[in-house]
Amino acid sequence: MYRDFVALSERDGAPGRLGGKLRRELGAVFATLKAPGRDLDDLPALTADLTPRRAAIGDLLAQGARSRDPKTSRFSSGLLAHETALWTFTRLPGVPATNYPEVRIMPRSPARAVLGGGILIGSSA
Repeated sequence: MYRDFVALSERDGAPGRLGGKLRRELGAVFATLKAPGRDLDDLPALTADLTPRRAAIGDLLAQGARSRDPKTSRFSSGLLAHETALWTFTRLPGVPATNYPEVRIMPRSPARAVLGGGILIGSSA
């Protein structure tokens, strides 16, 4: 999903601005997940901590679904249709927040690029 938000953020006009906001919100979700001392098995605390981000992402997707740009509208509507599934990791123990193992296991390191407020991707090595 992050790559989709990045691609949206690279578009011109309102779709690009929307994509940038979505990318920042999702980055904040991953920053919360990777916070020192975070117990990912404490689902009530995780849910409480992510509720503002979930609401912001939902609001942004609803805004995108109303977009006059057909591509943005379809993309946002499609994600809204599966919004509950996007947050399964906050309801069921053992469900990872991402299906990309490289994102789940990458340690914080100066040799890695940190984007979107905590999403680790790539390597500068």
